Amino acid sequence: MSTPMSQPAAAAQPDEPEYPPEWGEAHTKTATWFWPEELRRTLAGSDGLELLRGMADGRYPPPPILSLFPVRFLAVERGEVAFVCVPDRSFLNPGGQIHGGFLSTLMDTAIGCAVMTESETRTWYATIELKVSFFRPLPMDGREVEVRGRTQRVGRKVAFAEAHAHDEKGVLMGHATSSLAAVVAGA
Repeated sequence: MSTPMSQPAAAAQPDEPEYPPEWGEAHTKTATWFWPEELRRTLAGSDGLELLRGMADGRYPPPPILSLFPVRFLAVERGEVAFVCVPDRSFLNPGGQIHGGFLSTLMDTAIGCAVMTESETRTWYATIELKVSFFRPLPMDGREVEVRGRTQRVGRKVAFAEAHAHDEKGVLMGHATSSLAAVVAGA
C-alpha cells in the first residue's frame, strides 16, 4: 500500500559563508513553490489538458521546477504547449554562456507538458530518455526563448514527443526528442 509523500521539514539555512573579495559581488535568487501533492489531490478528477490550461491562466500553481525558470505560457492545446522564458545570469556556466541544462530542462518541460495535455485523469508521465541537440548558444541579452513541445504518439504505456526552441527572430536554438512512461497515480 502506498502512502502519499509528506512534506519535508524546512531545511536549516547555513550561515552565509565569507567569500574572497576577488570573487566580486554575491548574488541571490529566491524561489517560491507549492507542494505538488496538494495540487494532485485538488485535481483528482481533472485531465492533463485542464491541469495545463489552469497553470497557464494562473488558476493552478506551476510545478516546483518552474519556480527557478520564469516561464510564461503562450498556448496550451491538446498535444501542443508553447511558452517563453528569458535566461538570466544565474544560468551561466563557467565560460559565461547559458548552461545547456537550462535549454534541456525547458525542452523536457515542454515535452512533458505536451504529453500531459493528452493524458487521462490520474495519469502522469516520467521521462525515460531525452535527446537534445544544441544549434546555437542562447542569448544572454534579456531576449525571450520560445519553446514549443508537441506529441508524436501517446500510447497506453509510452508516449513520444519533441520540442523546438527558437529565439525571438525565429532562429532554431535547439531540438529535443523524448520517450516518456505513463505513471498512473495511486497504482
